[in-house]
Amino acid sequence: MTEVDYPDLVAYSPDGGLRAEARSPDNESELPRSEQQSFRYALYDQRTGARRWRRDATLTDFRPRALWLNDSGWLVILTHSWLTTGLVAVSPSGAPHLRVVASPGDDGPLPPHVAARISWTSAGPSWTSGSVGLFVTIGEHEHFTLRTRWGDRLVLALSRGRVLHDDDAAQLTAPIAAAERAWALTTLRASTSVLTAASTPPSERDVEAVTRAMSSARVAGQLELREAIPCLRALARSEVTLASTSTPLDRDVRALVCRHELTRTAKTALWRLGERPPTSPCYSFATRVGGVTAPIAIPTPRATELADLARALSTDATPMRALLQLGAPDVLRRREWEYDVATEDGPRTLVLRWRRGAPRVEGIELGPPRWRGDARDGDA
Repeated sequence: MTEVDYPDLVAYSPDGGLRAEARSPDNESELPRSEQQSFRYALYDQRTGARRWRRDATLTDFRPRALWLNDSGWLVILTHSWLTTGLVAVSPSGAPHLRVVASPGDDGPLPPHVAARISWTSAGPSWTSGSVGLFVTIGEHEHFTLRTRWGDRLVLALSRGRVLHDDDAAQLTAPIAAAERAWALTTLRASTSVLTAASTPPSERDVEAVTRAMSSARVAGQLELREAIPCLRALARSEVTLASTSTPLDRDVRALVCRHELTRTAKTALWRLGERPPTSPCYSFATRVGGVTAPIAIPTPRATELADLARALSTDATPMRALLQLGAPDVLRRREWEYDVATEDGPRTLVLRWRRGAPRVEGIELGPPRWRGDARDGDA
């Protein structure tokens, strides 16, 4: 089993009047251990400082991964353990009002289209990365909706204490989508302002701001929000790196690869909006020799040029040759590199397939655009 870190969590209501906390005594030491336990939950009035309620770990039974709080005092807790995942809705008085828990092979309360997407890993279930949680008041009833990164929704009717399925949830699609559009545009504009500020170097940009920008950019593309295009173009040129790995470029050459996930998310959203993205690379590459890291200078051809450049690429070419001829791919996988291209027949995705066990091109394929559908949204 992979050990998981559970930090203390704090959430504020949108109007700033309330604060919810989830804190573990295991986090009070200077060097807290992982797998923290015994979380205590509390709700405070920010205006008076008064504590409205406090509950011990039995409120959820499982450890918290995220908190959402609305102006009325409803609190939703994303819970996690090695074998379970779910949500707990807590009423303004501090009473657990609705529990939604899923386990492997369980036909529990999660809608089938959501449950089918859960990946069961050595660190426990994985399904909420990049999700967006929103409270929506419809008529006299308060709801919480969790929009997953691939665009499905889990809708909780808070006042009625139940999960909405199929037809019941479908009736709320319009008001929920309106709330998602408003959230996406507001968040995207605020995040873009922070992340593109000239005074903030890429290495010091707030990880939470990057995460919010990625989630809002993804939703903007899924919901086809044309008002988001200026922000998406700005974010597509960002230099933010959240993860790195290595990949073979030739028989004796491995490169450090930095993934610019925000750039890729913004470019995918632009394609979905019918826009041709800027040529900004989704990855940067460097070699390391004798303790010295040297960036690899790679071209940034236009999307209209890539198909022609690929035709001149030998089917026995190395990744280094492909990199120097085509530039960085939009998606880099172990056996495939994907390039989103523009042709006279419309958008396509160019795929380079690599031989198993040897860094050589096995095949080159030009097919339908892979940014359609939700395959890329599932890349956490």
